[in-house]
Amino acid sequence: MPSRYSGTAEIVDSPVADDNHGKVLKIDAKNQYSGIAFNTTNMPENTVGIKFDIYVTKNATFGVMGKNASNKDLYGSSSSLSGILANNWTTVTDVIDTRLCSAEDIVSFKISTNWTTADTIYIDNISYLVLGSTVCSHIAKDGYDKVVPPTCAKDGYTEHLCSKCGERYADDIILATGNHIADKSLDKTFEPNCTYEGYTEHTCKECGFVYRDDYKDKIPDAHEIKIMPAKEATCTENGLTEGRYCELCRSVFASQQVIDAFGHTEVVDKGYEPTCTTSGLTEGKHCSVCSEVLVKQEVIQAKGHTKIIEKGYAPTCVQDGLTDYIYCETCKEVFQKATVIRKTGHKIVSVKAVKPTYTKVGYTAGKRCEYCGLVVVKQIKIAKLKLKAPKNLKLTKSGNKLTVKYAK
Repeated sequence: MPSRYSGTAEIVDSPVADDNHGKVLKIDAKNQYSGIAFNTTNMPENTVGIKFDIYVTKNATFGVMGKNASNKDLYGSSSSLSGILANNWTTVTDVIDTRLCSAEDIVSFKISTNWTTADTIYIDNISYLVLGSTVCSHIAKDGYDKVVPPTCAKDGYTEHLCSKCGERYADDIILATGNHIADKSLDKTFEPNCTYEGYTEHTCKECGFVYRDDYKDKIPDAHEIKIMPAKEATCTENGLTEGRYCELCRSVFASQQVIDAFGHTEVVDKGYEPTCTTSGLTEGKHCSVCSEVLVKQEVIQAKGHTKIIEKGYAPTCVQDGLTDYIYCETCKEVFQKATVIRKTGHKIVSVKAVKPTYTKVGYTAGKRCEYCGLVVVKQIKIAKLKLKAPKNLKLTKSGNKLTVKYAK
């Protein structure tokens, strides 16, 4: 029985009661094509083909075609086997192909039937055809030989081209040597030390395998010393002495010792008072070693000026004047100097005469200074006019109107 098959098929009891057929492969022939695959993984050495018995339950014509995994035809249509009688087994003896010589291959067969008359196809007695008289006796074609030498991992052989059938075949097998050939450019040498053996590491140029040889014993005193650098102490952080140890075996040869921090060295930063125009600073402190600020100096804002205004005075006709004098009471900075304003001198203007009336006195014309009022020409007072009694006074009344008439 095939170890694997495809299509509509199952293993059943043989429909023919004889000793030659027990369990057989049943294929439903109602489909026009039924497929079956034979696994040739475990085929005998030198296998070149497969044969089997076939049985059809009704009179029908059929044919067999096949391909291997490389999609090569195994054989043509077996139309010469048509006309099989019912209940007769037919051995398909010409299912032969010299290309069926791979180690792991699946050979697929499609069995075509006259599906209108055939019911079921049974296949049994599946066997392999072994190299024999039906196989080409190869003759190598001159000039086409190819010698493949063995490597550390692969067998060597000589490949030929057959002058009869055109197939390539191999002989003169030389087993793999198992001897690696180092690529010297990739060699790495590791010296022994206190912890590990020394050796040389090689990489095979043929297969890439990495292997070691030329081992050397460990050397107890061959330490790989690692220096732990010293660290100076500062005002605020501890320091360390230098240390040494082996990176491989972790042996300590000089342990690091702590150096205590030495604290700050204080220096006073003097402050100063602000002025009217510049800011001041409070007193502060810092470390003279590391320059760290211990007491921060704070800015004192400038005070600003305190302005004093000494009032000036206006000039007169006969005396000079002065502008205002402005200065800072604190720093004495002068913002405005006192400037002399020259005296104006007199400005003489005329004063008009005023005629007297019956109710007010009059004055004569005069002159005086417009600025200081100095009298240059004095005005003389004129007495008020005297009222005289009218002559020939006559009153007349016309309605509500009273008329007075008199002679001057």
